[in-house]
Amino acid sequence: MNDGHSHGNRSQDIPAKQGDINHINGFTRLDWFPASQKAYTFAWADLDRDNDLDFVLATYQNEYTRIDPTDLGNGGVVYYENTGIDFVATHLASQSQALALLLVDINQDGRLDIWVGHDFLLPDQIWLWSPQGWVESTPFAQTAQNTMSFAAGDIDNDGRAELFSADMKPYPETPSLGPSSSSPTSTNIRWRSGCDTSRANTESSGRF
Repeated sequence: MNDGHSHGNRSQDIPAKQGDINHINGFTRLDWFPASQKAYTFAWADLDRDNDLDFVLATYQNEYTRIDPTDLGNGGVVYYENTGIDFVATHLASQSQALALLLVDINQDGRLDIWVGHDFLLPDQIWLWSPQGWVESTPFAQTAQNTMSFAAGDIDNDGRAELFSADMKPYPETPSLGPSSSSPTSTNIRWRSGCDTSRANTESSGRF
């Protein structure tokens, strides 16, 4: 979990190791929300612009179903709005293989959007902010197949963020001890926020 303020007028909440979570001098544990999802990744931001931090979580269902194959529930992508009293959940997706999560203004409307990067064959998902609520969208013609991480930054100093998505180099179909020319290559994809997203700048080759 990332560090952050969970309430606008409270001290900064600092995550602790499991064994010490109830014994941190100067801090009080707050159980504000029954987040039953087995979250793999979090991202914090003031998504509703009310001067406190909301957050989005996403699960990696392939991992925890290895431990308990019968546990198929409580997965997905969930937006938690900080009301100042508790966190109100909005379920955006019931399935998730998320390894990466980025809150960034994709369509240049001045509001943060939600970008979830999935492993395996589950396509990446994007929800754009709107006055009516979160709207799922597909602004990119290409995405990485096994998304490992995201990054954003104004590399060329033009006031717009460039977006970077990193894929992985999958194992070959038949693993071997030596190098294999048939092994798929990794794919890194870059976009410029607010521009023609169909013109992705792709490095190397890969499957989409």
